[in-house]
Amino acid sequence: MAVMLAAVMSSLSSVYNSASTIFTIDIWQRIRPRASDREKLAVGRAVVAILVDLGLVWMPLIERGGSGKLFRYIATIVFLFGSPIMAIFIVGLIWPRANEPGALGGFLIGLLLAAARFAMEYIYASPACGEPDTRPAFASIHYMYFGIILFVVTVATIVILSLLTKPIPREGLDGLTWVTLKN
Repeated sequence: MAVMLAAVMSSLSSVYNSASTIFTIDIWQRIRPRASDREKLAVGRAVVAILVDLGLVWMPLIERGGSGKLFRYIATIVFLFGSPIMAIFIVGLIWPRANEPGALGGFLIGLLLAAARFAMEYIYASPACGEPDTRPAFASIHYMYFGIILFVVTVATIVILSLLTKPIPREGLDGLTWVTLKN
């Protein structure tokens, strides 16, 4: 039990530390470029406190989502929100014509669809084994299948929006895509 608790504490500590660093360096320094080290430290600590509070508020919702099973809840989040991110990464890596408007549009469409499907986990409870599934089709699609659908929709959005907008100059892509990688 102590080993599991230590592993959880270590993981949470690294996530909180990373999130507060990202916020402090990437956002707070843009808001206040002349912020002192003491101020940045205070902001980082405040971000950690806010994240811990959000985690505590969110805990009762975890039991409702994923049919009360933590593993299924985490897997649902990974499949729904990871699919659009993976699509952007893969398309950007293999297709030099992909650009920022395409990636941003694909991400937003994927994120909105993922959030809508994730909300369905809370609105419509999964039926018990052997009971008929009376949920709407959007809510009854298994999260793994929906992750595949999200991936395809995100890729299609990236391709369409990238073709409709100005491409990135070829010289700006050296070493960034599989095609422009020099040996």
